[in-house]
Amino acid sequence: MRARGGRSAGFTLVEVLVALVILSMLMLGLVAAVRFSMDAWRRQSQALAEAGRVEAVDHALRGIVSDAFGGFAGDGRIVTFDGLLPLAVPEHLRRAHIVISADSSGHLVLQWTARLPPASGGQPAEGKINLLDGVSGLSIAYWVIGDSAGANQGWRDRVEDGSLPRLLRLRILFERPPPQPWPDMIFAPRVAEHSE
Repeated sequence: MRARGGRSAGFTLVEVLVALVILSMLMLGLVAAVRFSMDAWRRQSQALAEAGRVEAVDHALRGIVSDAFGGFAGDGRIVTFDGLLPLAVPEHLRRAHIVISADSSGHLVLQWTARLPPASGGQPAEGKINLLDGVSGLSIAYWVIGDSAGANQGWRDRVEDGSLPRLLRLRILFERPPPQPWPDMIFAPRVAEHSE
């Protein structure tokens, strides 16, 4: 079939090749845009998950340290105190001796031993909870009040057995640093409010 002027209807090979090149460039741009959006979505999901972990650990530790009622001892790597476990724990087990540390397996660990012995005798109940994975260590500091004039107050890397810090600062050290740095967590034992 011939069009006016003696040309056949349809596209020449050059026109088809040009159209294919333009279509390929459009497809490459579309693939790159989809890949970029998927990477951005994945990074945002990781950031939200990381923020959720920070918030969950901070919330759990804040509640436990806030319910401390004495017996503080610790250095820059471990802290122990007497306190209350969360309300989800049975009432007879809530008063416990608590230890917060990083173990050799790379976990942030909360260990506890019930203060009340079981009614049937024997050893008090105890437990261990892994709060966080990928932890290489802790850096713990204690804000202490010095003498009555306020001398010698400030952050210390050690608290003596039974003395009461006003604040506890916990910095988590990771085996592989997270994409967003974790903030230092600062807790105030509630017992400090009533010790004046």
